[in-house]
Amino acid sequence: MSAIVTPMRKPAQRGPGTGKRRSFIASRTASTWQRAAHRSLAAIAAGFLPVAAYVLAHVEITDEKPLLWALVGASLIYSAPSLAEWAEGWCRSRIKAWAFAVLLEGVMLASAIQALSLTGLMLLVIVNAAFAWRQAGENKEPHRSRVLGGDASGGASDVSPME
Repeated sequence: MSAIVTPMRKPAQRGPGTGKRRSFIASRTASTWQRAAHRSLAAIAAGFLPVAAYVLAHVEITDEKPLLWALVGASLIYSAPSLAEWAEGWCRSRIKAWAFAVLLEGVMLASAIQALSLTGLMLLVIVNAAFAWRQAGENKEPHRSRVLGGDASGGASDVSPME
């Protein structure tokens, strides 16, 4: 009579990096990367707008292309409220904040002194990018879009945010 030999199964491993804990960590890491990508994209896009307005105003707009001023106006409409909100945080006055926003945007667009105009541009890029980064990070739920690999429905995530 021969003995039936059955292979022994390895006992289930427990500990860090296995099972549910591992998938939870991987999900949280993916969520963190999605949030970082969303914040980075927001900052880059917001920083691009003053650059576009500067180039349009100082290089591209001619008598033959006056409609490009509408694009400059759109950039100002986007940028000025963000700039004013940011400035109000340190100057503690809404009037001063809006005066600062109008002055900085105006200098960037209208100054004939290139160093002054470029300094205004640099400040606008930095403030817009930082403000957009912060605003994009205030939403605790990661952004869900096709670009970032989420569902397009905007539904709630099954992953708890890290922030």
